Amino acid sequence: MLINRHKEGTEYIDLTLISPVRQPNGEISHYLAIKEDITEPKIIEEENRNLAFSDPLTIKASLPASPFQQIIF
Repeated sequence: MLINRHKEGTEYIDLTLISPVRQPNGEISHYLAIKEDITEPKIIEEENRNLAFSDPLTIKASLPASPFQQIIF
C-alpha cells in the first residue's frame, strides 16, 4: 500500500500490483502495474476497528478484558 496523490492534490491510499512482462525468450520487456484506490475500504476498516474497541455512550476505549478481569465471583 502506498499513499499517493491525485492530479488535483488530494491524497489516497493506493494498492499497486507490479508484474514483469516477458518476451517469448524470457527477457523482461516492460512492467505492468495495476493500481486500485482503496481509500474508502481502509476508512471503513478503521471506523469498524474504532467501534469494536470503544463505547459510543461514554466515548472511552473499551479494550478486551484481561483473563483476570473475566473471572466472575
